[in-house]
Amino acid sequence: MVLRDISEQRAIEQTLRESEVKYEALVEQSNDGVLIIQDGIYKYINRAMCEMSGYSTKEMVGRHIPFAIAAEDQEWLKERYLQRMVGKTVPSYYELKVQCKDGEYRNVELSIGSIIFEGRPASMVTVRDITDRKLTQRKLEALYSKEVKLRSGLQEEITSAVSISSPGP
Repeated sequence: MVLRDISEQRAIEQTLRESEVKYEALVEQSNDGVLIIQDGIYKYINRAMCEMSGYSTKEMVGRHIPFAIAAEDQEWLKERYLQRMVGKTVPSYYELKVQCKDGEYRNVELSIGSIIFEGRPASMVTVRDITDRKLTQRKLEALYSKEVKLRSGLQEEITSAVSISSPGP
């Protein structure tokens, strides 16, 4: 009979389980969407991404990218993904549109990093909804444009009024 002390192995397993619980809690409680993409397939989607897109985990996991990406952004996103997978240097930050289940579009910013998932290379994508920020930006730009036109018109009126009130030679 051979006896082995497995207390060290059990301690390591317990530490690993605790680490996994902390990781899952952090990712699931995040206000940003989190995706894991491996071999061009969505492997994981957190609660925030489900809420943002309207798709359930079951509807997303197992689908190929660019599922849920606006048509105008699909090709270049696939191209960047493929470049990243073959080791080329590509940006890790993008802005694009997600097409939600209800047909609406959300402006999002993506931050992409490389990870090992289930023993193989994958991409971890953090997705932040910037729709409200983009809407506010467009409103500010429109207000600024209107202000520039009003200022120009006022300047023309002042110039015209000054030239009318000036006595001639």
